[in-house]
Amino acid sequence: MFKKFNFLVDEVKVSNVEFAKAINSNREFGISTNGEIHFDLKQNTPYIFSGKANMMNKLEPLGKGYKIKATFVTVSISFNNIWNRIIEINRNSAMYEDSASDGIAEFQDKQLEQIGWHGVEFKLTYRDFVEFLEKNITGTVICIEQDSPYMFNGFGFIEESELEESRTKLFQFVKSEIKKYIELNSDELSKYGLSIEQKESLEFFGEVANI
Repeated sequence: MFKKFNFLVDEVKVSNVEFAKAINSNREFGISTNGEIHFDLKQNTPYIFSGKANMMNKLEPLGKGYKIKATFVTVSISFNNIWNRIIEINRNSAMYEDSASDGIAEFQDKQLEQIGWHGVEFKLTYRDFVEFLEKNITGTVICIEQDSPYMFNGFGFIEESELEESRTKLFQFVKSEIKKYIELNSDELSKYGLSIEQKESLEFFGEVANI
């Protein structure tokens, strides 16, 4: 199941010792949403910061908008109007982008995208695919979300260790949903037949429809 990280309410806690090492290293590093510091950024991992610390500014070493509260054990990092910066950090490594206005258009992973592209020929949507993955695969959604007025903009990430499993599970899910669609619409499909695109989709999923 996916975890949700909402930048309007959530914060990241980092080890005080590790944070001090990173900002004084004079090296580029990333801070993930689960509080890990990586000097080599990982694919399929959401980050709240990427770059070098600015030690000339002791109050805001990560830059304007990052609020830092330190104890002897942890550093808590919260955020203020820096969503655009976080978008730029994560856009190229996220599995998909999601917004209340535009929805979900595609998957970054080519194999997932092939599955989705063939699935939409049978009235399935990327929302269907993402809701299935978010319930059945380990991952993270990072977002800004509020209830009134409703607003949602986010990115989805699948754990690297579960990427292959996500392809297998989504393939089987879409294949099963297509079978259900054909059964429910058998009379109409018998009358009008399948489109060329639908026939190609069935071939992709290894199915032959007797229509």
